[in-house]
Amino acid sequence: MASVRSLKRGFVIKLIFCDHSINIRVNVITVFLGLLCMSGSLYGLKHWYDGQIAAYNARLAELEKSNSQYRSALALKERENQQIAMLAEDRFEDLCTQIENQDNAIKNINETVGKKSAKNRRSLRGSRSGVRHVCLDLKLKYKSLIDDVHNRKADINQLRVAAKSYRKELERKRLAASLSKTPSLWPVRGEISSDFGTRVHPVYGYSRFHSGLDIAAPSGSVIVATAAGRVTEAGWLQGYGYAVEVDHGNNLKTLYGHCSELLVRVGDNVRRGQSIALVGSTGVSTGPHCHYEVMRGGVPINPVPYLASH
Repeated sequence: MASVRSLKRGFVIKLIFCDHSINIRVNVITVFLGLLCMSGSLYGLKHWYDGQIAAYNARLAELEKSNSQYRSALALKERENQQIAMLAEDRFEDLCTQIENQDNAIKNINETVGKKSAKNRRSLRGSRSGVRHVCLDLKLKYKSLIDDVHNRKADINQLRVAAKSYRKELERKRLAASLSKTPSLWPVRGEISSDFGTRVHPVYGYSRFHSGLDIAAPSGSVIVATAAGRVTEAGWLQGYGYAVEVDHGNNLKTLYGHCSELLVRVGDNVRRGQSIALVGSTGVSTGPHCHYEVMRGGVPINPVPYLASH
């Protein structure tokens, strides 16, 4: 038993166990501190317990969510397996039906030509395991398919040859078109009476630049376009007299001067070798001839490299 006696400086707690007694002297501060420590311990214990409960609840919620996801995935997989099984069964049924129909067709063919049908053939619909026989229709279809493949290979080879030939022809035409627009003919057959470059002018009598070639020819001789192009000038051009200018593209132009008659007009498209004028002696000239110029970018250049050999 225990008894408490009040003292001036505190309390004395007497504990009696059997025939022995223990006196414990405590004061108010000690009791207060003891109670404070006890309450702190109880609060800490309660806080730890609440934390454990919260963690347990969170883990439980996570497990329930994961379990729900697993159940949903399992249900989806089961539905897929059921659909696959149904499709496989339907496909197998269709296959069995097709092969059985083909088998009957082969039997009818054999009966028609007087051959006996194969004996001891198992029913595919009953056993669903006898997809080992070779079907005549499948053989014919396979042969037809192989023939088509060979034919297509032959067609492809022919297409390749045709494409190669087409590319060559296209390149030839492009080259021909390019050449047709490049001056490469004599505008008129005759002798060169005056070269390109600096010379003493036969009329004015002093040295000056000659921007082309003078080709002497009888009056009325035909002048042809040395390349295909479009006529940009056709008329009287001061010292050139009656003249024709042709634009060939690619910054190339040709001019034919001192003509007696013009056979084309501005805007006409001319072919390589087409007649465009007649030789004369109009403008500043001492006799019938064709003044022939080649211009690149508007600047006269030597026409000799653009003349074909006699």
